Amino acid sequence: MLRFSRVRRARPPNWALPVALTTEPDLVLDPLTKRMHRLAEAERFEEAAATRDRIDALARAMERRRTVEMWRRVPRAVFDIDGWRLELRYGRLLLDDDDPGEHRTPDAGRAPTSAEVAEILAIARWLQRNAARVRLVAADDRLASPLGYGIGEPTPPVPADVRRPRSRAIA
Repeated sequence: MLRFSRVRRARPPNWALPVALTTEPDLVLDPLTKRMHRLAEAERFEEAAATRDRIDALARAMERRRTVEMWRRVPRAVFDIDGWRLELRYGRLLLDDDDPGEHRTPDAGRAPTSAEVAEILAIARWLQRNAARVRLVAADDRLASPLGYGIGEPTPPVPADVRRPRSRAIA
């Protein structure tokens, strides 16, 4: 008599998912990318395209999450754009008639509301589109995502063995 045993797939440890969603997205994206390539090689193009679309949606969601988390960590950031001052408190726009006390430190245990997320993402997109005209005047904390890419399009980190040229003062 033949016996069949179930093959158990190795599950990632409990810490893997939060790490993948914040600082190491390749833990999630690489296996999906490999699956997409396997499907394409097997000429299962519709499934490969659906997997590609899922990868794209997941990558965009993780980028949005990192953007929101980055701005929620910055107590105060002041920008200058064409002579106008723009002040953000924890990623939210501080208007002239706002009380700065209203923009308190976000509760670490509380997820941001959909309105807060929408405001932070709208401001981040606006800053990205106008990056050539915007100058950072002051910031109370680092403007960097958990991946260290900062504002704008994700860029790969510079390898440690690549030396950056020293800036020279212009006389």
